[in-house]
Amino acid sequence: MVQEKRLKLDEPVFNWVKGVKGIDKLRNIRAVTVEQLLKHRSGLAEYYSDEFEAEAAAKPQKRWSADESLAFAFGEKAQSKPDVEHNYTNTNFVLLGRIMEEVDQTSYANAVQRRFFTPLGMAASSIGAPKETAGLAHGYALNERNRLEDVSYSGWSAITGDGAVVTTVANYEAFLLALFRDSKILPAKTVAQMCRPQREEPDSGYGLGCANEDTPWGESWGHNGSIPGFNADTWFIPKLGVTVVFFTNGDYQSDDPDVVVKAVKAYLKK
Repeated sequence: MVQEKRLKLDEPVFNWVKGVKGIDKLRNIRAVTVEQLLKHRSGLAEYYSDEFEAEAAAKPQKRWSADESLAFAFGEKAQSKPDVEHNYTNTNFVLLGRIMEEVDQTSYANAVQRRFFTPLGMAASSIGAPKETAGLAHGYALNERNRLEDVSYSGWSAITGDGAVVTTVANYEAFLLALFRDSKILPAKTVAQMCRPQREEPDSGYGLGCANEDTPWGESWGHNGSIPGFNADTWFIPKLGVTVVFFTNGDYQSDDPDVVVKAVKAYLKK
């Protein structure tokens, strides 16, 4: 949208979300820019709190809208003033999804479908999915009794900008290659800017919505993510031209921080 000149990085976020009921209760929202959301330097409160998790668990079939989700951060203490420090916050991505809705004048799901899924041939991908959808992976997490519990609703019902995308490894690889290798989504110069660690806090390893991590094969570009029952690590390694898509339908059972690196090493030996 910035590339299309429909949005500016230094633009106040409030201009786009002022129609959200109660948004003034989100502390510092009038002072935050689009760039600060992307860099996670907004300082805004986290909506994905224990209270939200409890509500979501109590209503597993409910699809929480962006406006309903943001309300859980209303009145909460801000993490910091805007642009003071890097703090990853789901609130930022929910707001970015909400801005996409305003710019494209449609739902977040429709905007993502039009911009990415359809042109890239990602036929198996969607924002949220009915539980009756064939082939859906179930997600599992340990409950208070240390037993596995089906918590699939957390992924299937997610329809906000921070939520899980229902997809396949092949579809997500197509997205990574289109973005990072083939310049089908953004020009290479813009991608490099997006994936360069922010100048304010380069040690954060985070650019504009993109994580930059060191690997045994040089830097990688991408993002990881988790939601109860589902985890994902996705990388593009420019030096090798290789994509890594690592999905699990359960919380990690290993404390080994290099489990994905070991998997990639094993694959590259083949």
